[in-house]
Amino acid sequence: MATAGNLVVVGRPARRALWYPRGLSAVLSAAALAALVLAGCAQTAAILRIPGPVPAQPTRNLVRIAYAGPLTGPNGVYGRGMLRAAQLAVDQANRLPNVAHAGYRFELLSFDDRSDPKQAVAIAELIVDKPDIAGVVGHFDSGCSIAASSIYHGAGMPMVSVSSDPALTEQGFENVFRIVPRDNVQAAFAADLVTGTLGKRRVAVISDTSTYGKNLADEFAAQLARDDGGVVLREEVAPKQTDFSALVSRIGGTAPQAVYYAGSYIAAGRLSRTLKGAGLDMPFVGGDTLYSKAYLEVAGGIDANGDICTALGLPLEQQPGYTTFIRLFRTAYPDSTPGAYDPYAFDSAWIVMDSVVGAGVGASMPARIAYIRAHPFDNVTGQAVFDAKGDTSNQTVSGYRVTKGVWIPMR
Repeated sequence: MATAGNLVVVGRPARRALWYPRGLSAVLSAAALAALVLAGCAQTAAILRIPGPVPAQPTRNLVRIAYAGPLTGPNGVYGRGMLRAAQLAVDQANRLPNVAHAGYRFELLSFDDRSDPKQAVAIAELIVDKPDIAGVVGHFDSGCSIAASSIYHGAGMPMVSVSSDPALTEQGFENVFRIVPRDNVQAAFAADLVTGTLGKRRVAVISDTSTYGKNLADEFAAQLARDDGGVVLREEVAPKQTDFSALVSRIGGTAPQAVYYAGSYIAAGRLSRTLKGAGLDMPFVGGDTLYSKAYLEVAGGIDANGDICTALGLPLEQQPGYTTFIRLFRTAYPDSTPGAYDPYAFDSAWIVMDSVVGAGVGASMPARIAYIRAHPFDNVTGQAVFDAKGDTSNQTVSGYRVTKGVWIPMR
Protein backbone atom coordinates (compact mmCIF):
# COMPACT_ATOMS: atom_id res chain seq x y z
CA MET A 1 0.00 0.00 0.00
CA ALA A 2 1.28 3.46 -0.89
CA THR A 3 2.08 5.90 1.89
CA ALA A 4 1.97 9.66 1.93
CA GLY A 5 5.53 10.25 3.08
CA ASN A 6 6.54 13.28 5.13
CA LEU A 7 4.23 16.26 5.13
CA VAL A 8 5.21 19.89 4.88
CA VAL A 9 3.25 23.12 5.19
CA VAL A 10 3.04 25.43 2.18
CA GLY A 11 2.27 29.14 2.25
CA ARG A 12 -0.91 30.29 3.88
CA PRO A 13 -2.88 33.51 3.53
CA ALA A 14 -4.15 34.55 6.95
CA ARG A 15 -4.61 31.46 9.11
CA ARG A 16 -5.45 28.67 6.65
CA ALA A 17 -2.88 25.83 6.64
CA LEU A 18 -2.40 23.70 3.54
CA TRP A 19 -0.63 20.34 3.36
CA TYR A 20 0.72 18.17 0.59
CA PRO A 21 2.73 14.96 0.27
CA ARG A 22 6.43 15.51 -0.39
CA GLY A 23 6.86 12.74 -2.94
CA LEU A 24 5.25 9.86 -4.80
CA SER A 25 5.62 6.39 -3.32
CA ALA A 26 6.86 3.45 -5.34
CA VAL A 27 3.95 1.12 -6.00
CA LEU A 28 5.34 -1.47 -8.40
CA SER A 29 8.47 -3.47 -8.84
CA ALA A 30 11.65 -2.06 -10.34
CA ALA A 31 11.10 -4.29 -13.34
CA ALA A 32 7.76 -2.65 -14.11
CA LEU A 33 9.25 0.80 -13.67
CA ALA A 34 12.14 0.02 -15.97
CA ALA A 35 9.73 -1.18 -18.64
CA LEU A 36 8.14 2.27 -18.93
CA VAL A 37 10.50 3.87 -21.44
CA LEU A 38 9.79 6.89 -23.63
CA ALA A 39 12.22 8.85 -25.81
CA GLY A 40 15.07 6.65 -24.65
CA CYS A 41 14.81 7.22 -20.89
CA ALA A 42 12.95 5.45 -18.08
CA GLN A 43 10.04 7.33 -16.51
CA THR A 44 8.94 7.16 -12.87
CA ALA A 45 5.23 7.86 -13.15
CA ALA A 46 2.57 6.64 -10.79
CA ILE A 47 1.93 3.00 -11.73
CA LEU A 48 -1.20 0.89 -11.61
CA ARG A 49 -1.35 -1.35 -8.55
CA ILE A 50 -2.29 -5.01 -8.61
CA PRO A 51 -2.88 -7.13 -5.49
CA GLY A 52 -0.19 -9.71 -6.18
CA PRO A 53 1.36 -11.77 -8.99
CA VAL A 54 -0.84 -11.94 -12.08
CA PRO A 55 -0.25 -14.66 -14.66
CA ALA A 56 0.07 -13.61 -18.27
CA GLN A 57 -3.23 -13.81 -20.13
CA PRO A 58 -3.42 -15.24 -23.64
CA THR A 59 -5.57 -12.38 -24.89
CA ARG A 60 -6.12 -8.74 -23.90
CA ASN A 61 -9.70 -7.74 -23.22
CA LEU A 62 -10.64 -4.24 -24.33
CA VAL A 63 -11.79 -1.95 -21.51
CA ARG A 64 -12.97 1.54 -22.38
CA ILE A 65 -12.79 4.74 -20.35
CA ALA A 66 -15.12 7.64 -21.13
CA TYR A 67 -14.01 11.26 -21.12
CA ALA A 68 -17.00 13.61 -20.79
CA GLY A 69 -16.49 17.36 -20.93
CA PRO A 70 -16.59 20.46 -23.15
CA LEU A 71 -14.75 19.97 -26.43
CA THR A 72 -16.44 22.89 -28.19
CA GLY A 73 -17.59 26.31 -27.01
CA PRO A 74 -15.72 28.69 -24.69
CA ASN A 75 -14.78 25.99 -22.17
CA GLY A 76 -13.43 23.76 -24.92
CA VAL A 77 -10.03 25.33 -24.20
CA TYR A 78 -10.08 23.39 -20.92
CA GLY A 79 -11.85 20.27 -22.13
CA ARG A 80 -9.59 19.58 -25.10
CA GLY A 81 -6.53 19.79 -22.88
CA MET A 82 -8.08 17.40 -20.38
CA LEU A 83 -8.88 14.98 -23.20
CA ARG A 84 -5.24 15.00 -24.31
CA ALA A 85 -4.10 14.31 -20.76
CA ALA A 86 -6.58 11.46 -20.28
CA GLN A 87 -5.42 9.94 -23.56
CA LEU A 88 -1.82 10.23 -22.37
CA ALA A 89 -2.72 8.24 -19.24
CA VAL A 90 -4.36 5.51 -21.31
CA ASP A 91 -1.36 5.30 -23.63
CA GLN A 92 1.01 4.97 -20.66
CA ALA A 93 -1.11 2.29 -18.99
CA ASN A 94 -1.17 0.20 -22.15
CA ARG A 95 2.65 0.12 -22.08
CA LEU A 96 2.81 -1.50 -18.63
CA PRO A 97 3.57 -5.23 -18.41
CA ASN A 98 1.20 -5.80 -15.49
CA VAL A 99 -1.71 -4.42 -17.52
CA ALA A 100 -0.89 -6.82 -20.34
CA HIS A 101 -0.38 -9.72 -17.90
CA ALA A 102 -3.77 -9.00 -16.34
CA GLY A 103 -5.25 -9.34 -19.82
CA TYR A 104 -6.38 -5.76 -20.37
CA ARG A 105 -6.03 -3.11 -23.05
CA PHE A 106 -7.54 0.32 -22.43
CA GLU A 107 -9.19 2.68 -24.88
CA LEU A 108 -10.51 6.21 -24.36
CA LEU A 109 -13.81 7.41 -25.82
CA SER A 110 -14.63 11.14 -25.81
CA PHE A 111 -18.02 12.84 -25.44
CA ASP A 112 -18.68 16.58 -25.83
CA ASP A 113 -21.15 17.98 -23.29
CA ARG A 114 -20.64 21.58 -24.56
CA SER A 115 -20.87 22.78 -20.91
CA ASP A 116 -24.63 22.21 -21.16
CA PRO A 117 -26.25 20.16 -18.34
CA LYS A 118 -28.94 18.84 -20.69
CA GLN A 119 -26.30 17.65 -23.13
CA ALA A 120 -24.35 16.16 -20.21
CA VAL A 121 -27.37 14.03 -19.29
CA ALA A 122 -27.79 12.94 -22.91
CA ILE A 123 -24.20 11.76 -23.25
CA ALA A 124 -24.27 10.13 -19.79
CA GLU A 125 -27.15 8.00 -21.03
CA LEU A 126 -25.06 7.03 -24.06
CA ILE A 127 -22.08 6.17 -21.87
CA VAL A 128 -23.93 3.89 -19.44
CA ASP A 129 -25.52 2.03 -22.37
CA LYS A 130 -22.06 0.85 -23.47
CA PRO A 131 -21.27 -2.36 -21.54
CA ASP A 132 -17.47 -2.15 -21.86
CA ILE A 133 -16.99 1.33 -20.31
CA ALA A 134 -15.37 0.99 -16.88
CA GLY A 135 -15.73 4.56 -15.68
CA VAL A 136 -16.00 8.25 -16.51
CA VAL A 137 -13.43 11.03 -16.43
CA GLY A 138 -15.62 14.11 -16.11
CA HIS A 139 -17.41 16.32 -16.23
CA PHE A 140 -15.71 19.74 -16.16
CA ASP A 141 -18.61 22.07 -15.30
CA SER A 142 -20.30 21.57 -11.94
CA GLY A 143 -23.75 21.92 -13.47
CA CYS A 144 -22.94 19.15 -15.95
CA SER A 145 -21.42 16.86 -13.33
CA ILE A 146 -24.34 17.22 -10.95
CA ALA A 147 -26.90 16.66 -13.71
CA ALA A 148 -25.13 13.59 -15.13
CA SER A 149 -24.11 12.03 -11.82
CA SER A 150 -27.54 10.49 -11.17
CA ILE A 151 -27.29 8.64 -14.50
CA TYR A 152 -23.91 7.17 -13.60
CA HIS A 153 -25.18 6.38 -10.11
CA GLY A 154 -28.14 4.50 -11.52
CA ALA A 155 -25.74 2.40 -13.59
CA GLY A 156 -23.25 1.98 -10.73
CA MET A 157 -20.44 3.44 -12.85
CA PRO A 158 -17.40 5.16 -11.27
CA MET A 159 -17.15 8.88 -12.01
CA VAL A 160 -14.03 10.95 -11.23
CA SER A 161 -14.62 14.67 -11.67
CA VAL A 162 -12.82 18.02 -11.46
CA SER A 163 -16.09 19.83 -10.68
CA SER A 164 -15.78 21.75 -7.43
CA ASP A 165 -19.38 22.45 -6.35
CA PRO A 166 -19.86 20.78 -2.94
CA ALA A 167 -23.34 19.64 -4.03
CA LEU A 168 -21.77 17.00 -6.29
CA THR A 169 -20.54 14.87 -3.40
CA GLU A 170 -23.32 15.80 -0.98
CA GLN A 171 -25.77 13.57 -2.88
CA GLY A 172 -24.61 10.40 -1.16
CA PHE A 173 -23.64 8.63 -4.39
CA GLU A 174 -21.00 6.00 -3.63
CA ASN A 175 -19.75 5.99 -7.24
CA VAL A 176 -18.91 9.74 -7.41
CA PHE A 177 -15.38 10.96 -6.69
CA ARG A 178 -13.98 14.48 -6.79
CA ILE A 179 -10.22 14.85 -7.38
CA VAL A 180 -9.99 18.61 -6.69
CA PRO A 181 -10.77 20.81 -3.66
CA ARG A 182 -14.35 21.84 -3.00
CA ASP A 183 -15.59 25.35 -3.78
CA ASN A 184 -16.01 26.18 -0.11
CA VAL A 185 -12.28 25.52 0.40
CA GLN A 186 -11.28 27.59 -2.64
CA ALA A 187 -13.64 30.45 -1.76
CA ALA A 188 -12.46 30.54 1.85
CA PHE A 189 -8.85 30.64 0.64
CA ALA A 190 -9.72 33.56 -1.65
CA ALA A 191 -11.52 35.50 1.09
CA ASP A 192 -8.60 34.95 3.48
CA LEU A 193 -6.25 36.14 0.75
CA VAL A 194 -8.27 39.31 0.18
CA THR A 195 -8.63 40.18 3.86
CA GLY A 196 -5.27 38.84 5.03
CA THR A 197 -2.67 39.15 2.29
CA LEU A 198 -4.25 42.17 0.57
CA GLY A 199 -5.73 43.76 3.68
CA LYS A 200 -9.05 44.61 1.99
CA ARG A 201 -12.46 44.41 3.66
CA ARG A 202 -15.04 46.10 1.38
CA VAL A 203 -15.56 43.88 -1.66
CA ALA A 204 -17.87 43.94 -4.69
CA VAL A 205 -18.81 40.32 -5.46
CA ILE A 206 -19.81 39.52 -9.05
CA SER A 207 -20.63 36.13 -10.59
CA ASP A 208 -22.17 34.74 -13.72
CA THR A 209 -25.37 32.71 -13.60
CA SER A 210 -23.71 29.28 -13.79
CA THR A 211 -23.93 26.81 -10.91
CA TYR A 212 -20.19 27.16 -10.42
CA GLY A 213 -20.19 30.96 -10.45
CA LYS A 214 -23.09 31.49 -8.08
CA ASN A 215 -21.90 28.88 -5.58
CA LEU A 216 -18.29 30.10 -5.52
CA ALA A 217 -19.39 33.73 -5.06
CA ASP A 218 -21.77 32.82 -2.25
CA GLU A 219 -19.08 30.79 -0.47
CA PHE A 220 -16.63 33.69 -0.85
CA ALA A 221 -19.14 36.13 0.64
CA ALA A 222 -19.77 33.83 3.60
CA GLN A 223 -16.05 33.55 4.41
CA LEU A 224 -15.58 37.28 3.85
CA ALA A 225 -18.17 37.91 6.58
CA ARG A 226 -16.35 35.50 8.91
CA ASP A 227 -13.17 37.48 8.21
CA ASP A 228 -14.93 40.69 9.32
CA GLY A 229 -15.29 41.89 5.74
CA GLY A 230 -18.38 43.00 3.90
CA VAL A 231 -20.03 42.72 0.48
CA VAL A 232 -20.78 46.23 -0.79
CA LEU A 233 -22.34 45.01 -4.05
CA ARG A 234 -23.56 41.56 -5.17
CA GLU A 235 -24.57 41.13 -8.82
CA GLU A 236 -24.82 38.46 -11.49
CA VAL A 237 -23.95 38.77 -15.18
CA ALA A 238 -24.62 36.61 -18.20
CA PRO A 239 -21.64 34.39 -19.16
CA LYS A 240 -21.67 35.91 -22.67
CA GLN A 241 -22.19 39.52 -21.59
CA THR A 242 -20.02 41.97 -23.52
CA ASP A 243 -20.90 45.43 -22.17
CA PHE A 244 -19.91 46.00 -18.54
CA SER A 245 -19.97 49.79 -18.48
CA ALA A 246 -23.19 50.06 -16.42
CA LEU A 247 -21.99 47.43 -13.95
CA VAL A 248 -18.64 49.17 -13.58
CA SER A 249 -20.44 52.42 -12.81
CA ARG A 250 -22.40 50.67 -10.06
CA ILE A 251 -19.22 49.08 -8.72
CA GLY A 252 -17.51 52.48 -8.62
CA GLY A 253 -20.48 53.97 -6.80
CA THR A 254 -20.06 51.56 -3.87
CA ALA A 255 -16.37 52.43 -3.39
CA PRO A 256 -15.10 48.86 -2.85
CA GLN A 257 -11.51 48.08 -1.94
CA ALA A 258 -11.50 44.99 -4.19
CA VAL A 259 -13.65 43.15 -6.75
CA TYR A 260 -14.19 39.39 -6.61
CA TYR A 261 -15.48 37.56 -9.70
CA ALA A 262 -16.64 33.94 -10.05
CA GLY A 263 -17.58 32.47 -13.40
CA SER A 264 -16.62 32.48 -17.07
CA TYR A 265 -13.07 33.58 -17.88
CA ILE A 266 -14.41 35.52 -20.87
CA ALA A 267 -16.73 37.71 -18.81
CA ALA A 268 -14.01 38.06 -16.17
CA GLY A 269 -11.49 39.32 -18.72
CA ARG A 270 -13.94 41.83 -20.15
CA LEU A 271 -14.91 43.06 -16.69
CA SER A 272 -11.27 43.47 -15.70
CA ARG A 273 -10.52 45.55 -18.82
CA THR A 274 -13.60 47.73 -18.30
CA LEU A 275 -12.69 48.39 -14.66
CA LYS A 276 -9.18 49.45 -15.62
CA GLY A 277 -10.50 51.55 -18.50
CA ALA A 278 -12.72 53.40 -16.03
CA GLY A 279 -9.73 54.17 -13.83
CA LEU A 280 -10.85 51.92 -10.96
CA ASP A 281 -7.50 50.87 -9.55
CA MET A 282 -8.28 48.08 -7.09
CA PRO A 283 -7.44 44.38 -6.81
CA PHE A 284 -9.43 42.19 -9.19
CA VAL A 285 -9.62 38.65 -7.81
CA GLY A 286 -11.26 35.62 -9.42
CA GLY A 287 -11.75 31.87 -9.21
CA ASP A 288 -9.88 29.02 -10.86
CA THR A 289 -11.37 29.44 -14.35
CA LEU A 290 -9.25 32.59 -14.72
CA TYR A 291 -6.01 30.60 -14.41
CA SER A 292 -5.35 30.17 -18.14
CA LYS A 293 -3.75 31.84 -21.12
CA ALA A 294 -7.26 32.26 -22.50
CA TYR A 295 -8.16 34.69 -19.71
CA LEU A 296 -5.00 36.71 -20.31
CA GLU A 297 -5.87 37.03 -23.99
CA VAL A 298 -9.32 38.41 -23.15
CA ALA A 299 -8.04 40.63 -20.33
CA GLY A 300 -5.32 42.12 -22.51
CA GLY A 301 -2.07 40.44 -21.46
CA ILE A 302 -0.01 43.02 -19.62
CA ASP A 303 -3.20 45.06 -19.16
CA ALA A 304 -4.19 42.34 -16.71
CA ASN A 305 -1.12 42.98 -14.54
CA GLY A 306 -2.07 42.79 -10.88
CA ASP A 307 -5.13 40.56 -11.41
CA ILE A 308 -5.28 37.64 -8.98
CA CYS A 309 -6.88 34.23 -9.14
CA THR A 310 -7.07 31.10 -7.06
CA ALA A 311 -6.32 27.70 -8.59
CA LEU A 312 -7.06 24.17 -7.46
CA GLY A 313 -4.03 22.30 -6.15
CA LEU A 314 -0.38 23.20 -6.06
CA PRO A 315 1.27 25.24 -8.82
CA LEU A 316 2.00 22.85 -11.67
CA GLU A 317 5.77 22.86 -11.16
CA GLN A 318 5.35 21.97 -7.47
CA GLN A 319 3.06 18.99 -8.01
CA PRO A 320 4.82 15.79 -6.89
CA GLY A 321 4.66 14.02 -10.26
CA TYR A 322 4.79 17.01 -12.57
CA THR A 323 8.38 16.48 -13.74
CA THR A 324 7.44 13.09 -15.12
CA PHE A 325 4.06 14.28 -16.39
CA ILE A 326 5.49 17.21 -18.36
CA ARG A 327 8.16 14.98 -19.89
CA LEU A 328 5.53 12.51 -21.07
CA PHE A 329 3.20 15.29 -22.20
CA ARG A 330 5.84 17.09 -24.27
CA THR A 331 6.84 13.84 -25.93
CA ALA A 332 3.25 13.06 -26.88
CA TYR A 333 2.13 16.64 -27.67
CA PRO A 334 5.19 18.73 -28.61
CA ASP A 335 3.04 21.60 -29.88
CA SER A 336 0.84 21.91 -26.77
CA THR A 337 1.25 23.21 -23.23
CA PRO A 338 -0.68 21.52 -20.41
CA GLY A 339 -3.32 23.55 -18.63
CA ALA A 340 -4.22 23.65 -14.95
CA TYR A 341 -6.76 20.82 -15.18
CA ASP A 342 -4.74 18.49 -17.41
CA PRO A 343 -2.80 16.72 -14.62
CA TYR A 344 -6.10 16.11 -12.84
CA ALA A 345 -7.57 14.53 -15.98
CA PHE A 346 -4.47 12.32 -16.23
CA ASP A 347 -4.90 11.30 -12.59
CA SER A 348 -8.64 10.72 -13.00
CA ALA A 349 -8.12 8.34 -15.91
CA TRP A 350 -5.35 6.59 -14.00
CA ILE A 351 -7.61 6.04 -10.98
CA VAL A 352 -10.32 4.46 -13.14
CA MET A 353 -7.79 2.15 -14.80
CA ASP A 354 -6.14 1.35 -11.47
CA SER A 355 -9.51 0.19 -10.17
CA VAL A 356 -9.92 -2.18 -13.13
CA VAL A 357 -6.54 -3.85 -12.60
CA GLY A 358 -6.33 -3.50 -8.82
CA ALA A 359 -9.78 -4.87 -8.01
CA GLY A 360 -8.88 -8.09 -9.82
CA VAL A 361 -9.56 -9.67 -13.17
CA GLY A 362 -13.27 -9.69 -13.91
CA ALA A 363 -14.19 -7.59 -10.85
CA SER A 364 -17.67 -6.04 -10.80
CA MET A 365 -18.41 -2.31 -10.88
CA PRO A 366 -19.25 -2.30 -7.14
CA ALA A 367 -15.90 -3.97 -6.43
CA ARG A 368 -14.08 -1.31 -8.48
CA ILE A 369 -15.89 1.47 -6.65
CA ALA A 370 -14.99 -0.12 -3.32
CA TYR A 371 -11.37 -0.34 -4.47
CA ILE A 372 -11.26 3.39 -5.21
CA ARG A 373 -12.73 4.19 -1.81
CA ALA A 374 -10.31 1.89 0.03
CA HIS A 375 -6.99 2.84 -1.57
CA PRO A 376 -4.76 5.92 -1.53
CA PHE A 377 -3.62 7.05 -4.98
CA ASP A 378 -0.21 8.65 -5.40
CA ASN A 379 -0.96 10.94 -8.30
CA VAL A 380 0.80 13.56 -10.38
CA THR A 381 -1.12 16.18 -8.39
CA GLY A 382 -0.49 14.63 -4.97
CA GLN A 383 -1.91 11.80 -2.94
CA ALA A 384 -5.68 11.35 -3.05
CA VAL A 385 -7.56 9.45 -0.36
CA PHE A 386 -11.31 9.64 -0.88
CA ASP A 387 -13.61 10.10 2.11
CA ALA A 388 -17.09 8.70 2.59
CA LYS A 389 -18.58 11.42 0.39
CA GLY A 390 -16.05 10.92 -2.40
CA ASP A 391 -14.00 14.06 -1.74
CA THR A 392 -10.22 13.90 -1.98
CA SER A 393 -7.97 14.47 1.00
CA ASN A 394 -5.90 16.79 -1.20
CA GLN A 395 -7.61 20.13 -0.55
CA THR A 396 -4.71 22.38 -1.52
CA VAL A 397 -5.44 25.76 -3.18
CA SER A 398 -2.91 28.21 -4.65
CA GLY A 399 -2.93 31.92 -5.47
CA TYR A 400 -1.59 33.56 -8.65
CA ARG A 401 -1.00 37.13 -9.76
CA VAL A 402 -0.53 38.44 -13.31
CA THR A 403 2.97 39.89 -13.64
CA LYS A 404 4.29 41.11 -17.00
CA GLY A 405 1.35 39.45 -18.72
CA VAL A 406 1.76 35.95 -17.22
CA TRP A 407 0.39 34.15 -14.17
CA ILE A 408 2.97 33.88 -11.38
CA PRO A 409 2.42 31.96 -8.11
CA MET A 410 1.96 34.25 -5.12
CA ARG A 411 4.42 33.73 -2.28
